[in-house]
Amino acid sequence: MPFARIRLPLIAIVSLVLGAAVLASGCRSTEIRFVEDDQAYDAESVMQLFDVAVPASLASADVRDAARLRQAALTDLRGQGGVSAEAAELLTATFTAATIGVPYYVERATYEGEDAWLVLEARGPKDGTLSGRRLWVLRLDGDVILSTLL
Repeated sequence: MPFARIRLPLIAIVSLVLGAAVLASGCRSTEIRFVEDDQAYDAESVMQLFDVAVPASLASADVRDAARLRQAALTDLRGQGGVSAEAAELLTATFTAATIGVPYYVERATYEGEDAWLVLEARGPKDGTLSGRRLWVLRLDGDVILSTLL
């Protein structure tokens, strides 16, 4: 009988630990970064944002995981509160859930004298990884000012 009393809790604990390990191995960090430094950009200087590399964990992710990773990134961004939550709401409303891009860098700045959102997203070909990049410059209402791939 004493063995039976120990065995059930032990099985439950082992099951929980294994379940958590399986879940953790399937989840990638979205590593979204929000910046609000009152920077001013023009058409030339904004291209320097391409120097912000796609986080390694995101760059190696399969494009088929983009929708889930995008949702996680927007949830993380929204969870930071304040202006970053505004950005998350705008990105959710502006881009459909089917968008294959995953935002990893969002900045509130000035572009060509106009308040704007600058967004870098990881993206890739249908059968590839999210190692490519796209830069979006959006008006505060979500209208696209600039969109370019690297």
